[in-house]
Amino acid sequence: MRSLRVLRTGAWILALFFLPWLAACGGLPPRHGPFLRGVWVPRWDFKTREDVERIVENCASLGFDHILFQVRGTADAFYRSDLEPWSDLLGGKDPGFDPLRTACERAHALGLRIHAWVNVVPGWRGTKPPSSKKHLFYTHPEWFLVGRDGKRQPLKPDYYVGLNVCLPEVRAHITAVMADIARRYDVDGIHLDYIRFLERKKGEDYPYDSRTLALYEKDTGLTPHMDPGRWNAWRRGCVNELVRGISRACRRVHPGVEISAAVIKRMDHAREVLFQDARFWAEKGWVDAVYPMNYERSDLERFASYCRETIRLRRYGVRVLEGIGVWLHDKNPSVAVKQIEIARREGADGVALFSYAALFPSAAPAEGLPDSKGMAGLREALKPFLCGIRP
Repeated sequence: MRSLRVLRTGAWILALFFLPWLAACGGLPPRHGPFLRGVWVPRWDFKTREDVERIVENCASLGFDHILFQVRGTADAFYRSDLEPWSDLLGGKDPGFDPLRTACERAHALGLRIHAWVNVVPGWRGTKPPSSKKHLFYTHPEWFLVGRDGKRQPLKPDYYVGLNVCLPEVRAHITAVMADIARRYDVDGIHLDYIRFLERKKGEDYPYDSRTLALYEKDTGLTPHMDPGRWNAWRRGCVNELVRGISRACRRVHPGVEISAAVIKRMDHAREVLFQDARFWAEKGWVDAVYPMNYERSDLERFASYCRETIRLRRYGVRVLEGIGVWLHDKNPSVAVKQIEIARREGADGVALFSYAALFPSAAPAEGLPDSKGMAGLREALKPFLCGIRP
């Protein structure tokens, strides 16, 4: 018995000595379970029920095990919602079917999981305003970002204007939308995209509306120019509070639902400039998985370095699935395969490919995607691996 006690004591001493060293060296828990294989399906890839069913069937045929299916792009809906209007991409009215419900039913019938993919912060995109007067653009113009000049962000032809998540009422609305999806649909997860401040041009900054400035002064006793670091931390805290609220609300109404986030691969830059603190969310347990958008055209070493950085989040108990931009590889599909192999070698829990329209024909493909020959080449290269056979 004395020998056993000595062994146990020695084991504890060794653990206390080595655990900090392992943490400092980036020691990670072993990956458990199968290597996961996901694909993003953007909102412009479907128009009809048949489109959605075909998308799910195509994804199953290529060996994916889950789909990130976009149901919110710009404070609009690709499902039946009482909180936000139907998207203009579906005609601004009920298309006669429910895309999200159709995707859930078909995916589950084929053994795939569906994650409802939502753009969180974007409020609109393009120079033409929304058609529906029920859109937040009209009902709550004060919820949109305001610059230093006191003016609302102008509409942009090729990028988003954003909602002001520094306002508690905006966070409450977004949280309610996410919880509504989790409560009413048989989704396996809620996938958060653009859960951060939007990119800003040099000299741009926001929000500087009177209500936000009053809230900031109430919390800190300061104005933004008095302590820029404190101003940044406060804004980052508002994003954190939104993630916390979404996570708690969705898990409350749908126990077991997975909360995941698409995150910028340069995590330090994202934290300091875009106020996306993925490490903090992982440490707090607010997300179950992160999808770093590790889009690289040809530099495999840089891809691997970002893998090593982002995969460190696994130490907090979250899964890390590396995002791969396959639309970049239609001329050289072997690069996409190599990137998947690197992600697996470095210890990722899986990969997600962006996006569906680089692999299969889309109802309304975006510019810059592969042609039919490029799609076929990507599918041919990827299918053996995605279906479980090493290429």
